Amino acid sequence: MSLKIRYILLSVFALALSVSVVFAQDTASPAVETAAAPAQDVIAQPAVDELSIYGEVQAADAAAGTVAVQYYDYDADEEKTISISCDPATKFENAASVADMKKGDWTDVTYILKDGKAVAKSVVVEKEEIEATQPAIADAQGVPEQKVNEE
Repeated sequence: MSLKIRYILLSVFALALSVSVVFAQDTASPAVETAAAPAQDVIAQPAVDELSIYGEVQAADAAAGTVAVQYYDYDADEEKTISISCDPATKFENAASVADMKKGDWTDVTYILKDGKAVAKSVVVEKEEIEATQPAIADAQGVPEQKVNEE
């Protein structure tokens, strides 16, 4: 056999081998494809979108279980007010319920939109820092302030 024929046969063999490898990858068994599909569907389905705002309480209605929060919408570049419903599943921090909230409180609310209404998942109410009120408490109790030596 001549060298040229060997080279052609070797090339045809290499081409046939590479084509068979490519087709072997495309022919997965239907059982494998079916088993993999549900796992992909679970990953592809996003959870309910949670939204978060930080703002000042404008009104709190304990009877209705709602709180109105004024916040700054950076996308619209304007102040907005939203009414958010609280249900028994709502988690509160620094407040037991809507009844503990008042106008002027600052709050961070995480909520979802359910049937066109905002429903709170968590409500965090900011509390004043104790350090700011300590000198006033000491003066009221007649405790002298401690002086610091500066050298």
